[in-house]
Amino acid sequence: MGMFNKDDKPKQDINEKHRSEINELLLPGEEIEYIYPLFIDFLCLTNKRLIFVDKDLSFKEPKTTIYSTPYKNILSVGLEKNEKVFAFTDKLAIVTKGKTHELKFLKVTNIKDVYNNLVQKII
Repeated sequence: MGMFNKDDKPKQDINEKHRSEINELLLPGEEIEYIYPLFIDFLCLTNKRLIFVDKDLSFKEPKTTIYSTPYKNILSVGLEKNEKVFAFTDKLAIVTKGKTHELKFLKVTNIKDVYNNLVQKII
């Protein structure tokens, strides 16, 4: 038996990688509160704004777009529920003044926690 749970180490490594990517974008006095890994990208909630990293891994021209949205510009947050099994899916929609972002989270993510943490920021 190893010293680490096989499920803990990769998640920790991913969060540290995301944290180092986002640290260079933080403003003075801004702090990371939550980082949520997505299927390819990640979502970061700070004490001032939402930062969403969107990686397009197309073969033609791979690129990364970083969306930074103050909480006051978020109009609504939508949580998808699967009525057949009465459970939440891994999808969340964030509607801003300029665009609707449909995010797909990893299955291990507690989507209700993501939703609640984000809603608390916008109300």
